[in-house]
Order: sequence, then C-alpha cells, then structure tokens
Amino acid sequence: MSRKARLLFIVLAMLIVCVPAVSAEDRWADIKSSGVLRFGAAPDFIPFVYTEGTSLDGLDIALVREMGERLGVSVEPVNMAFDGLIDAVLLGQVDLIGGGFSITDSRAEVLDYTKPYYQAGGVLVCRKGEEVNEGTISTARVGTMKGTSFEQWISSNLLMEGKVSPVNVFTYAAISDVMDALKDGHIDVALIDEDVFRSEYRHDKDLVTVGDRFVNEKYGFAAAKGSTLIPELNNVMREMVKDGTAQKIADEYFSKDFSDRIVPSITRMSQLDEEDFIVRSDDLPSSREITPDDVRADNAPACRNGMMFIGDVSMLDGTTMLPGMNAVKTWNIQNTGTCTWDSSYSFNYVKGSVFGPTTVQISKLVAPGENYQVSVPLTMPAANGEYTAWWQMRNGDGVGFGQTVWYDIKVDAESGSSDQKVLTGAPKIYKWYPDFYSTDSGRCPKVYYEVADAYEVEFYINNQLMHSTPNLSGYTSLCPKKMGIYNFAIRAVGETAVSTAFQFVDETHYDNPKIGHNIGK
Repeated sequence: MSRKARLLFIVLAMLIVCVPAVSAEDRWADIKSSGVLRFGAAPDFIPFVYTEGTSLDGLDIALVREMGERLGVSVEPVNMAFDGLIDAVLLGQVDLIGGGFSITDSRAEVLDYTKPYYQAGGVLVCRKGEEVNEGTISTARVGTMKGTSFEQWISSNLLMEGKVSPVNVFTYAAISDVMDALKDGHIDVALIDEDVFRSEYRHDKDLVTVGDRFVNEKYGFAAAKGSTLIPELNNVMREMVKDGTAQKIADEYFSKDFSDRIVPSITRMSQLDEEDFIVRSDDLPSSREITPDDVRADNAPACRNGMMFIGDVSMLDGTTMLPGMNAVKTWNIQNTGTCTWDSSYSFNYVKGSVFGPTTVQISKLVAPGENYQVSVPLTMPAANGEYTAWWQMRNGDGVGFGQTVWYDIKVDAESGSSDQKVLTGAPKIYKWYPDFYSTDSGRCPKVYYEVADAYEVEFYINNQLMHSTPNLSGYTSLCPKKMGIYNFAIRAVGETAVSTAFQFVDETHYDNPKIGHNIGK
C-alpha cells in the first residue's frame, strides 16, 4: 500500500468512530480564552517534524497549524526533548504533543490520543555490504531512538526472546545520532521509521534496508487524560479529510527530498567522548560531580521533570562576534516540574556547532518554580559564518526533558564585536560567603557564591585579581600566600558591574570556625 493510501485510510477511519465523552477538565476552554494552542514536538524526525533554521516545520506542524486555524486559535510550536514530551503535557507546559508520536497502550494510561492519522512502518538499515539477517542479528549491535515504540519492539522481540544480548543494544536521543553511529561503525544495524529513511537517507549509496517492514505502528496527537481538546481536534480532522486538505498536506511533505539536509555538525564523534554521543540503554552516564560538596534533592518517586526557556541573558540570537574570541552564552530557564534539580542534573549539547564544553552541571538546588541561569563558555571559530547549536536538560538518569534552547551566533572578522553585554540589567550578587568549617592551618578556604545577570565572575584578594569564571554559582578556592588579614572580594561583570567583600583572617588555629565576617552587605 502506498504512503498516500496509508495516510488516507487511517484518517478516514475517524469518520466512523464515536467521539468519547467530554471530561470535566475543560482544557479547550482555556485554549480558546488564551487564543494559543501550544504544541510540543521533538525535531529530527523528517518529514513529520524538523527544524528550518531555529523554527519547527514538518507534516505534523502543518496539520496542527491547519487544525488551529479552523478552531480559531494560533498554534505555538515548542521545540522539546523527546523523552520529556509526556511530562510536559501532563504538567501543562504544552497543550498537545506529537511529531511522529506512536500510539501505545502504556502511553494511553496517562494520555488521550486523537484518532490515528498515519500508519507507520519501521525498517532495519545497514551499511552496504554488511547486511544483517535473521541468522547474524544475534551478534549484531542494534541501535534505535530512545523512548520510541521501536525501542519497545527491540525489547519484546529481540531481548526477551534472547535473539540479541543487552550489551549489543544502543539507544540514542535523536535519529541523526542513530544514523551517525551506524555510519561511524558503532552499531551494525539501525531500526528507524521507513518514511524517515525514504525522505532523508534513500540517496545514500552506503546504506541499505534489510527485508520488509519490521514494525507497524500508528501515529496520533496526544493530550493529558481527560482533555476536552481531543474531541475538538477529531472534529476538525474529519473536516480536513472530507475536503482533501489533510491529504494535500501529507502529499506536500512526503514528496520532499530531504537528503541534502544531511550535513555533519562541526563537532562529530571524532571530537567527542563516546559518552557524549552514545547512550547505552543499560549503562547511562552517572558521573555528575560538580562541587566539593555535592547537593542532592529529596525528590518524591513520582515527581515530573519540566523546564521552560525564560529568556536570553547574554548574546541575543544573531549577535555577531569576532573570530577566536572567548565568550559566554547564558540562558535564563525555569524549573516547571515537580522535581527539584540537584547536582545530578545537567545541561547538555544536543546538535549543531559547539565550540566549548558539551555538558554543564547544575551547581545548586533548583526548586519547582525557581529560575536558574545556565552558562556555556565558548571560543568563537576562526572562520566567518553563522553557527547554531541546540541544548537540553537531563536528569540524574541521563533522560532529557523540557524545552530545547539554542544559540544562533554569527562570526565576522570585520563587523564582529567583542561586547558581551548582558541583556537583563545590572548583575546581582545573591550569596558570597566562606566555608570556614573546611579551613584550618593555613589551607586554602573554599568560598561559595551565587550571582545573576552576569557573564563573568572575578575573585580578588586585597584588590588583586586571582581568577575569573563564566560559571554564575558554585565554590571557588582563594589562597593567601601566608598568614594574615585579607579582604576577599567578588565582582560580577555584566552590563555594569557589582562587587562585595568580606574579611578573612588566616592563622594557624581557629577558636571560632566562623571567624570571618561579611563587610560587603
């Protein structure tokens, strides 16, 4: 059956199914009142959802936009981590989720789906000349996208039946990661959506599909259980089928050839540690140490993770910088979940052009509803051009969640600037105090600090600059050369600068462990 026929058949099935009873939770009334339907989706699933520049596009985006127009509301696509889509809609951060989103029994326990609009198929993809068959798959390294029905199929049909070993199963955050791992020889076979392969990889002569479709699944849009939005969407989808609009949109996106979009990122496997690229399903990264005193939250087992982008603090999108200069990109984000972020949480590079660290740990407890500024130090490339990279949060188990953020930077030797002014006003120093309990006999004292609205923090002893950092919170060590009385000072540098200090007495023994006193506030 052709792709066109599959889509039309599944959507037409909606015409003969009764609409479920409306729940008491009137989500649709809230959307009508605000005039905005927030649609969460994870890109990198061509042709269903992908990025054009930093905006979302694709078949699912177009379908939801058309439904929104017919319902009289605007649609706001939200770029999110795939693993965090369900929590985002249950937390109310978005109203609807989709993007090639499979309908499964386990998800249906907490979600309500629209009627399925697409019949999908999964295929096995190998490198040409290294095809895997039923007789050789037992020793093959198998990869797929994490959190999908394809991962469930591998678990049920390969792992549970003993056809492959758990150590040979790899899961990845994005389809592009799966295919890069296949091309680089880190896995032998990839299980991906058939139409993703046809749209993006069919012209790659080094890749071949093995046999027929291995997995059949249906895609739908989903909202929180009991949402009154779903019956409204089902109604307008019926109209779109009757007048041919749904099929017209599908034909448009399935006819596109996306093979020219396969451009390697500036940073690829050869430039990253393997843990930064591959996430093995049974061996998630666990190293999260960030400060001498690791902070941990006492989260309830059933808490949900969420993150929302609040605004840029430094380096607005489109900022033009000089080649080779050091800079710091800072975002203001909010914990929109019910879990407290602790030192096991991290902020991570997803894809694009990265010129600095690929992971930044969270350095303090961030309670639900609290804002947090996260910074990434960068060294601008030597070549002129426009560079974009996407970043996401991960919890202590390495699972992504929340809204995806990015930087979009231009580099130009003639018009570039070295100005990194902060966008949100004067910097602030919230905390700055010594940890004298850990200091004795002339050892270097640790000092804790928290600042905001800054791109750099400087540390001084007796007005002499000792060192600086782009990190806006954490511990640092300040080391006098000998015993004596010293002024320790901190200076937060942004659009303006602010500083404060306290006196530190360095002597052989402390009768009072809190001998220092704050004179800067």
